[in-house]
Amino acid sequence: MSLNQEKNYKINAVVFDVDGTLYNQNKLRVYIAGLILKSIAKNPFKIYKDLKIVSEYRKNHEKLRLSPETIKKFDKQVSLTAEKFNMDKDKAFETIYDWIHIKPLPYIKKTKRKDLNELIDWLKEKKIKTGLLSDYPCEMKAEILEIKDKVDLIKASTDDDIDVFKPETKGFLRMAELLNVKPQEMLYVGDRYKIDILGAINANVIPVLINKKKYKDIHNINSLSEIKQIIESING
Repeated sequence: MSLNQEKNYKINAVVFDVDGTLYNQNKLRVYIAGLILKSIAKNPFKIYKDLKIVSEYRKNHEKLRLSPETIKKFDKQVSLTAEKFNMDKDKAFETIYDWIHIKPLPYIKKTKRKDLNELIDWLKEKKIKTGLLSDYPCEMKAEILEIKDKVDLIKASTDDDIDVFKPETKGFLRMAELLNVKPQEMLYVGDRYKIDILGAINANVIPVLINKKKYKDIHNINSLSEIKQIIESING
């Protein structure tokens, strides 16, 4: 949707990406690098292998992102990774889950965007619905960010009723459906142009990019608090 068309609608929902959007991804990487260095000193062979497994998993993730299939991609990613290293699938999953979902949690809290909770509270006051749409289940991250009980809806691309990764439009449209708003009445806030922003545009959702790099004809912000101004300019 173009910026000019936005004035024809009222914003009734704001949905957020999680990783890199609700916390500072660059700062998190610094913390994880420190954790890796400490871990290498204790067991270098295991850490080296773990990191290779996670790296392969991430490569498979991006390959499958471009696939039109809707076949339990999360499960397929793990299977492809396990095959690469000739290892048990459950063991591969355990390693991946630990490094992607568990180890980062304490540092996600430290790198949370300072204006996040204030914005969520403001949206509630304005009776604007809120949600999270991430590639993977993000309830634990939402809890550590202290917003799990504040947002109206939490979904992942791997959920049965979505089962495709962004930038496919299905996840955006499903969020609008479950929040009972039109796509044109929903903001989607993300940090990746080709994934979050293009996906939102194709779903006729209003995109908001939080990133140092700026793009034309969309809303670009440096802090989450700027979303208030966007909503006020559209809703009047």
